[in-house]
Amino acid sequence: RELYAIYQQGLADCRLLQLPPNDERGEWSCIRFPVLVSGDKLAWYRAACQRGVDFAFSFTFLGCPENFTKAHAIARTILDLPFYLKLTDARARKVIAVLRELDAFFYSQIR
Repeated sequence: RELYAIYQQGLADCRLLQLPPNDERGEWSCIRFPVLVSGDKLAWYRAACQRGVDFAFSFTFLGCPENFTKAHAIARTILDLPFYLKLTDARARKVIAVLRELDAFFYSQIR
């Protein structure tokens, strides 16, 4: 929950990331931190990897029919941030810094 809150706070003002909902009542058992990125998901992934941050992929290739358009739209944009018990605060801050940098970069490309 602490890491979830750190990511929520550190990424709250990013313009091209859609964050998962807040755990308002502190009752979730969080196992992932998925974000939806605007634009090319693989461009975000490659740029983050070049800066030393790796992501996991959720639901990139779906088994559902193509007419499940919302599911496919989410699959095209979802990335899972590093989220595990032994992730250090310093490493979490690095993830946040890289995502904030990429948010500013990709936002400048669409303006």
